[in-house]
Amino acid sequence: MMLTKTVSKIIPMDGSIFQTLSRTCVFLPSLRRITLKASKAKEIQFCTLNSRIFRTSLLLNTHRYYGTYIPSYEIENALNEKNKTRVINDLKRMKPKKTLIESCKSEAAVLVPFCTVDNKPSLLFTLRSSSLFKHRGEVSFPGGKRDKEDKSIVETAVRETVEELGIESNQIEIWAPLTPMPDRLVRIAITPVLGFLGEVDVKSIPFNHNEVSLVFTAFLEDLCHPKRQRYTKHKLKHGIFKRPVYFTGSFRIWGLTAVILDRVLSIMFTNFSRQNF
Repeated sequence: MMLTKTVSKIIPMDGSIFQTLSRTCVFLPSLRRITLKASKAKEIQFCTLNSRIFRTSLLLNTHRYYGTYIPSYEIENALNEKNKTRVINDLKRMKPKKTLIESCKSEAAVLVPFCTVDNKPSLLFTLRSSSLFKHRGEVSFPGGKRDKEDKSIVETAVRETVEELGIESNQIEIWAPLTPMPDRLVRIAITPVLGFLGEVDVKSIPFNHNEVSLVFTAFLEDLCHPKRQRYTKHKLKHGIFKRPVYFTGSFRIWGLTAVILDRVLSIMFTNFSRQNF
């Protein structure tokens, strides 16, 4: 009974069926699914973590995000020299917030690896190994924490990408870093770095199976399509916040990776409609 009361504060008991959290949280430790009977004899499913309601970052539902269609010629020319130069110049004008870096205990970087697949502009993603302690089974960009030996945050992104994908550093053409953003707990300042891998065949990538369970690509044309874009509401201590979600093939891109992706697409395409996430 107490459990039902607690849930009713988070999920309106109006008989609506929300997407279950199992697909999102399936790799969390000590996870179990609970089904409650709502009004009109309908069921609502949600997940608990260690027998407590997982409320700190709760995906209640995905909502349609009516974005703007990007013209096909813009997508086709996204990775050409002209647009590359514009993007790099725009990023150079962005100044990082020193207060953010100073307030975080450590730094990290991820590579946002543009590529082409059958000559079509694409992005490469990894699916994190289920044996990892954090963010297991989630779609992500290659990256990790900065080591003391790293001379720059860009070097961190390159080193981590080489370790995860098993490719040579000279296969990565660095464009420019974005300004850093905090993780959910504001403990790590994460810097996305734009890069280009050239033509890619994921089947030939000798990725590190200890860190990565799968490597896949997505066409920019698909990622920019409004039907592939959603947003979710997260209930945190300070209120409810919106976060973007992308769907490509059988994969759901959410969390910080989706926030980075949303930010990158808004930089790559001047007409990309972006909400204030």
